[in-house]
Amino acid sequence: MAGVSELEEMVARLSQDARLDSAGRFTVDLARGLEKLAQLARTYHTRWALFAVQAGVAGQASQMHLSSGLRSESVTLHFPGQLPAQLREPGRFTRFDSQASEDLDATTLLRQAVQWALAPGSAVNLVVEDSSGGFCLSGKNQNYTLHELPPPAISPASARVALVRERPHEPWWKNPFGRARNSLALLLECRWRLSFCPVPVKFDGLSLCSGMPYDLPGFPHPLMLEQLHMDGKSDTSCLAAAHPRDIPANYYVLGDCLEKRPEQASPGAKVGWLELVYPGTLVLGQGVPKGERFTVGSWWRQDGQPEYLWADVQDNCLLTAFQRNRCRCQMALYYHGRSRDLLYYQRFGILLNPLELAGLQTDAWSIILADDQVQTDPTGLSPIRNEGVLQRAAQIEEGVRRTQIRLAARMER
Repeated sequence: MAGVSELEEMVARLSQDARLDSAGRFTVDLARGLEKLAQLARTYHTRWALFAVQAGVAGQASQMHLSSGLRSESVTLHFPGQLPAQLREPGRFTRFDSQASEDLDATTLLRQAVQWALAPGSAVNLVVEDSSGGFCLSGKNQNYTLHELPPPAISPASARVALVRERPHEPWWKNPFGRARNSLALLLECRWRLSFCPVPVKFDGLSLCSGMPYDLPGFPHPLMLEQLHMDGKSDTSCLAAAHPRDIPANYYVLGDCLEKRPEQASPGAKVGWLELVYPGTLVLGQGVPKGERFTVGSWWRQDGQPEYLWADVQDNCLLTAFQRNRCRCQMALYYHGRSRDLLYYQRFGILLNPLELAGLQTDAWSIILADDQVQTDPTGLSPIRNEGVLQRAAQIEEGVRRTQIRLAARMER
């Protein structure tokens, strides 16, 4: 997978070898929009990259890669097969094309990524290519050039969209420090916002999709309970939560079934209770786990014999993009050390700024909810507290109370 240095070389080569299709200035509407966006883009200087990631999630990319170099930063999206026709139209990225926020798609989100990258005055290159060819759009300030890319001699394994943003110029003696500062800011921002992204994302080889809440800002330890609301529907927004077998627990709950890990079993538990909300039952098996079963947990008993716990649930709740190592979930709840009760919405793969659940008053829950339709402020990072959000928060609070009452009775046994 190409890093930012390889993309810089490719763009430089294209500007010399590829056929110049057109050159000109951005439309007046787009130029005015960039002027209004400039201050916001400087404040949220990593937002362009998150928009590009959201475009990949909306367009059902197979994998994504972020890279940070000495002079530039890049986001590369890989798609199986041919790209959608709209993404192959360069005119969509050279003019202002307003669209209602609730109608977001891959093209709209990618256009927003380009605009947020251009707004501070940075040089930006957008490369779009598949087996039928593509284009390279280079822009800075109000000017752009467009190079046409011919079909490759050898058909590529996947289609690619790459967005490369050049950093603002700094004195040579500041460059190493500037790169470290900017790279660290991008990494830290993406590390927690992409924790549950349903498409694999790597930052210069480092996987960002942990499927666990440990990277959330200020997440308190220990983690005492995890509740996963699994979802088998492939056409809905979802979280990519860590597979239950990778989270050793003391107690496992599925419906009316309750199983306890044996005393002194190895490996030791990382969480007290793990509950799966999905139709099915738990079955305890002897020996090593079998690959065709949905293994919830496995361990070595104190007498040295292996056991495993599996659930007879449908396997379509596992994400193939992660080699079935992540669960497709609509919602995930975590009960942990003392902190505020927080609700995180996930919109097109990125976690938004949290909302406090003031009515819960337990100071111990972090809740992740996938919803691509939630409305946000102009930055796209904070959900708007409208009637729908408040009603959903009240429903979640009631669900948490019922969970506490239901599990409390079992804990007393």
